[in-house]
Amino acid sequence: MNQQSNTMNPMKRGNAVTKETGNRKQSFDKSWQAERIINSMNNGVCTFQFKKKDGTIRSAKGTLKDVNIEVKGTGRPTPDANVLFFDVEAQGLRSFKVSNLI
Repeated sequence: MNQQSNTMNPMKRGNAVTKETGNRKQSFDKSWQAERIINSMNNGVCTFQFKKKDGTIRSAKGTLKDVNIEVKGTGRPTPDANVLFFDVEAQGLRSFKVSNLI
């Protein structure tokens, strides 16, 4: 799995989220929260919540450990303000916007 966006510096991710939200402090708080989630997913399964595009709250169990799935798609890189993960319940790749973390 290409984890390019997941290995990003939290400061760079915070700047990307700030462009999206306009709130620098909240953006950097969410960026560091995402960093902790990514570190947990690199070591095993992590449970976290985020707000979906339709406004509903989603509780996810995700991992990045030992994920060997070829990502198919447009070939465009994942936006800096997003995090890719493998959803262990749905058995598929998912992503969330860092600004939508709860």
